[in-house]
Amino acid sequence: MTGRDKALRLSPEDKRAYTADRIRSGLNQIRLTFVVFIFLYGLFAIFDLLLVGEYLSTFLFIRFGIVIPLMILFIALTFHPSFHKIAQPLMVLCCVAGGAGIAFMLIIYPENFSYYGGIFMVILAGYFLIKLDTPHALLGGLFTLFLYVAGYAWHYGMLNMEALMVVVFFLGANLIGALGNYQMDRIGKANFLQKREIHRQNEQLQDRVREQNRELLQIEKAIDSTSDAVVIFNPQGVATYCNAAYKLLVRPFSFPDTRVPQLFEDILANVLKGESWKGERTVSDEMGVMKVLLIQADAVHEENGNIAGIVTTCRDITERKEHEKEQLKNEKLGSLGILAGGIAHDFNNILTAIMGNISFAKVFLDSTHKSYTPLAEAEKASVRAGELAHQLLTFARGGEPIKKVVAPQHLVKEAISLVLRGSNVKAIVDIDDLIHAIEADEGQLSQVFNNIIINATQAMPGGGTLMVTAVNETLAENNALSLPPGTYIRLTFADQGCGISNDDLKRIFDPYFTTKSAGNGLGLASVHSIINRHGGHIGVSSEIGKGTTFKIFLPSLGDIYTKFQTGIATQATGAQKGGSILVMDDEEMIRDIASSILTHLGFKVTTCADGDEAVELYKNSIESGIPFLAVIMDLTIPGGLGGKEAAEKILTVSPKACLIASSGYSNDLIMSNHQEYGFSRAIAKPYNIHEVEQVLGSLLTLN
Repeated sequence: MTGRDKALRLSPEDKRAYTADRIRSGLNQIRLTFVVFIFLYGLFAIFDLLLVGEYLSTFLFIRFGIVIPLMILFIALTFHPSFHKIAQPLMVLCCVAGGAGIAFMLIIYPENFSYYGGIFMVILAGYFLIKLDTPHALLGGLFTLFLYVAGYAWHYGMLNMEALMVVVFFLGANLIGALGNYQMDRIGKANFLQKREIHRQNEQLQDRVREQNRELLQIEKAIDSTSDAVVIFNPQGVATYCNAAYKLLVRPFSFPDTRVPQLFEDILANVLKGESWKGERTVSDEMGVMKVLLIQADAVHEENGNIAGIVTTCRDITERKEHEKEQLKNEKLGSLGILAGGIAHDFNNILTAIMGNISFAKVFLDSTHKSYTPLAEAEKASVRAGELAHQLLTFARGGEPIKKVVAPQHLVKEAISLVLRGSNVKAIVDIDDLIHAIEADEGQLSQVFNNIIINATQAMPGGGTLMVTAVNETLAENNALSLPPGTYIRLTFADQGCGISNDDLKRIFDPYFTTKSAGNGLGLASVHSIINRHGGHIGVSSEIGKGTTFKIFLPSLGDIYTKFQTGIATQATGAQKGGSILVMDDEEMIRDIASSILTHLGFKVTTCADGDEAVELYKNSIESGIPFLAVIMDLTIPGGLGGKEAAEKILTVSPKACLIASSGYSNDLIMSNHQEYGFSRAIAKPYNIHEVEQVLGSLLTLN
């Protein structure tokens, strides 16, 4: 056995697979062969009609009663899914039946030599046309020959010379057929093994391709999921790939595109020279919005050093650039704020002297006096000037609200009057007559109302109506607003403007978000921040084309405020007589007006210019047995001990001392959280006689 023969030897499992494959692949050929065989087998009945005479019925029965029905049954069985498992024995049976039928005819009528051609066709079909393997084909041929010899010997008793010649003819035909079938079988096995190897290699190749495709898909998904835009060019500058982010950041173009986008022309030229490129470019996206991109371009080289392509990444740094601008702006504003804070502080000190003297002068005048009205107007102007100073301080420092008891209806009406003056927007105000007072920072709440009303007017450029309502409301435990239970006031501002889209509505309170080309995105963000710092809630609803509604909830003082207010005058009066007040301030004019006001209110007054002196005076008052009823202390003393430090020393001596913080920096953290620093009350500059009386009345009565 040669090496090639060994290579073609199949294992039992492979042999079954080879046989099944051979049958399946040649199934149509097998069917066609049997159809032709049936046709010819029936056609040759003509010779029976012409030659056999008395044996005609026997011959016709062999043809049409046995062989042809068996062939038809075989063709039907080829359509069964498991046919390949029994195909070989069935085909042997059919060949033997066909050959035996002709052999029987030859035994009965040996003079008809045309029947020898018929049996030769059976041998030819068995060995070469119906995909029999060599063992089965040889078995069928030899068994057919055996049937011929046995039948002849049974019919005639012995074989004559002619019969022996037929046997030799049959043996030679079988030998030639077997050799031919064997060679065809070898070729079939070689093809089977080669096809299987090709299939195996193809599967491996497909697995590698699938794996590479998975890796490429993962890489592509990773690239597509990044916010950085990626575009790849070939060495000719043709864009061959871009990810999803690129299509959003830069106006898209077709791929491949022989036109290099203008954005990349000089960049690609530099990279093709062997240089990496990194820099910033301004482009417009598909919506025409300008973007600032940070672009990095690098060449990808082949093994021989040639450039295979250019990978370019683009990162949207528009927001970062805007934040850098905003940071620079804030730094400038910070510097300006320091200046504004200093100016506001000095301004408040001056206003304290002005307002204090005006309010003090009014005490001695009847309301019908001709000087009373000018003084009242001057006092109002001073109050407005104080609000301006407060806004300067808010701009300079921001921070916690400086709360005091206020009537919200007055702030709302003032904001409406200020913003809507001269506009084509009409306000309808419906505020409950018994609306509760609130404890709030007047300046910050004015800022809230002003911003909301300004937004309403901008939403109604053609005019319209702004509906403003205010009612008292009690919130229960676990309310939808997540606010503590208690009494609140609910303020509603409803305009008839263009409305806000759902997408914009979700970001309406975000810092730097604005739908206006000239806006800075800080107005409603600061509104939200202020309301939160007041322990309240702000919500917004809107419908495109119908308008927008803002609802504000703020904690109210409820009925407690009414009782407290009606008791101030009598409480204060009871505390006035015989008491002594210490005033510490570095400004002489403030010490003078404070002394005049307190003296008029019935207090004895001692003044000093710094904290060290105040501490010493307080210690002396304790030693004398007549301690000060209260100490009004300026928080900021340039070059000296301020109110905060002096308060710490006084409280060390007398933990129950009544200390009142006062400052021109009304946004000072101590002013909003005075109790945390040991102060009993706080009074912001500028103040008038009535505010001093109210603070002292509420404080000294409680003590």
